[in-house]
Amino acid sequence: AAAFRERAAVAEEGSRLRVSGPSAASGLAVEGLRKRYGDHQALDGVSLDCRPGTLTSLLGPNGAGKTTLLEILVGLRKPDAGRAEILGAPFAGLPLEHRRRVGIVLQTQSLPPLLRTDEYLAMVRKAYRSPDLPTGLIEAFSLDAAWKKRIGQLSGGQQRKLALVAALVGEPAVLILDEPTASLDPFSRLAFWTELRRLCDRTAAPSAILLATLDMAEA
Repeated sequence: AAAFRERAAVAEEGSRLRVSGPSAASGLAVEGLRKRYGDHQALDGVSLDCRPGTLTSLLGPNGAGKTTLLEILVGLRKPDAGRAEILGAPFAGLPLEHRRRVGIVLQTQSLPPLLRTDEYLAMVRKAYRSPDLPTGLIEAFSLDAAWKKRIGQLSGGQQRKLALVAALVGEPAVLILDEPTASLDPFSRLAFWTELRRLCDRTAAPSAILLATLDMAEA
C-alpha cells in the first residue's frame, strides 16, 4: 500500500509514468518510451520487458499513462521517442503470422453489433486459425446463455467477456490487457485469472502477458 501511495503521489505531481527494466529478445519490450500531449508528459522514458512465462502488472492511478503505453504497443499511437516491440518488431511491422500470436483487450473496444456471439467467435477463430474454443471460459462467463444473441443486444459486461474470450482464442504468445476485469463479476474474474495463470505456466510456448490495472489486489 505504501508503494502504491508513493507511485500515486509521483504520478499526481508530475503526471508521468516511469518504469525501468532490461529489454527482452522475445515477448514484449519497451525502451525509453516518451509521449507528450501539449504540456502534459504522459510517458517519460518508460522501459520494461515482459518475457514468455511471465505476467507483468502495470499499476498506476488514472492519468498515469498506462493506456497510452498500451496503445503505442499495438500501433494506435506513435511515440515521440523510444521503441516498443512485440515478438521482436513494432506491431505495425509484424507479419500476419506473428499478429496471429498476439491477443489484445483495450479499455474501450467496439464489437460488431449485428453479428451473433457464435458468429463473431467463429470469425475470430478463422482469423487466428484456431480449431478450438475456450469452452471453459465461455461457460464460466455464462456466454453460452447468449450464444445466439446479437452482440448489440448484450450488456456491457457480456460484451467485455466476449472481448476477453476472443483475445484468448488463438492461445496467444503475447497478451496485452487494459483493465480487463473492470466490469466482471467475482466468479468471472476468478475464471479469467485462472486462465492467465495457465497461459503463463504451460510448458509449451508460455505466454508473455502485460496487464494494466488500477486494482492493487489484481496486480
